[in-house]
Amino acid sequence: MMVKQAPADATLKANSHLRLRQDTEVRPSPTEITMLKTANALPKRVRRTRWQPIIFVLVVLLPSAISAAYLYEIASDQFVSEFRFHVRHAPPSAMDTSSPVSGLTGAASVALQGMTDSEIVVQYLQSRKVLDDLRPLVDIEHIYARPDADWFARLGSNEPIENQLLYWRRVVDPFFDLATGIITVKVRAFDPAEAQQVSEALLGLSEKLVNSLSDRAKYNKLNYARQEVEQKVTAMRETELALRDFRNRNAVLFPNIQATESAGVDEKLQDQISTARASLNALRIQGLEAGAPRIRLLENRISGLEAEAAQQQTRVTVGDVANLARPVPLASAMASYDALDVDAKIAAKSYEMAVMAEQRAVDEAAQQQIYLDTFVTPGKPERSLYPERWRVLLQILASTLVIWCLGTLIWRATLDHME
Repeated sequence: MMVKQAPADATLKANSHLRLRQDTEVRPSPTEITMLKTANALPKRVRRTRWQPIIFVLVVLLPSAISAAYLYEIASDQFVSEFRFHVRHAPPSAMDTSSPVSGLTGAASVALQGMTDSEIVVQYLQSRKVLDDLRPLVDIEHIYARPDADWFARLGSNEPIENQLLYWRRVVDPFFDLATGIITVKVRAFDPAEAQQVSEALLGLSEKLVNSLSDRAKYNKLNYARQEVEQKVTAMRETELALRDFRNRNAVLFPNIQATESAGVDEKLQDQISTARASLNALRIQGLEAGAPRIRLLENRISGLEAEAAQQQTRVTVGDVANLARPVPLASAMASYDALDVDAKIAAKSYEMAVMAEQRAVDEAAQQQIYLDTFVTPGKPERSLYPERWRVLLQILASTLVIWCLGTLIWRATLDHME
């Protein structure tokens, strides 16, 4: 009662004092005006403070109590089944690591490919494809849309595939650790046995996906090797046809051998010419006359040998004028033939390497290239891990308390500004 009377008495006193001032036609002082405003504002502040506990109950205590009742009385327990695995590639073959640089490059390529395949598996476990592949194995609607689960945690019945995918990403959490290359998959369900069942089905689908990736890699590698062999065979046949056409066109089988033979014939002719000239000089020294039969015979022999040698050199440098089928000089034929022969040898070597690569691809296709090593198998959980009731309740309480504090400060600042 005294709390209510004191402001009223102060107001009456201030009003009477103000009327007295007005009667005497004297303006009130600033102190008196402040006293009057303060006296008039006291009842409003008293009424304002009455609503603060009610607002606190409505904003903080009531939502926290409702959340606690829902979490501890209505929210369904969710069990987690976990499995872990590692996706690795087979090491490169011995031929691929013949040098240190190629060995390092191959190891880096294998590590990078393993990371890529791991990311593929993680993305697959969060995609719509895994839902389509999982339906023949487990009844997703029966496990996650069961009526005894609470409304906020269960999957709605007859939901479109987009909503099912959003819900699936809430209950299945795959995580890929870049540092270790290990994939950890956590699966939630309302029943421990069903959580283990879904985990085992997902592990089987992951192994199937990895095997399909391995088969695809082997097929691509083998197909590429066979295409390379076909290309090298075509190139080798083209060079062989070019050599055959060159031989037919120039009437020469092996220009190098024929050039060697021509050089040998020319060397023999030069020896015979030298021998004949020596014999002719010896007869002249003996005093035989120029018209002697022996001297004329040697001179004719020398002339014939020199003509034959000149004709032999003409075949090598100019060409066989008498043989129209081979008008190209032997020296030019040798140069063109050598170029074609080098192309043929390169094509043959490339074909040999392509055949070896194809055989290596066939051998590797018979082996597994990508492995899924499971070292933590799906187990049956014994206690629920979700929802984390105390943590959720603490977050709600802290959030509502912050909202109440901020709202109170803003409201008081607004009222003080209006007064």
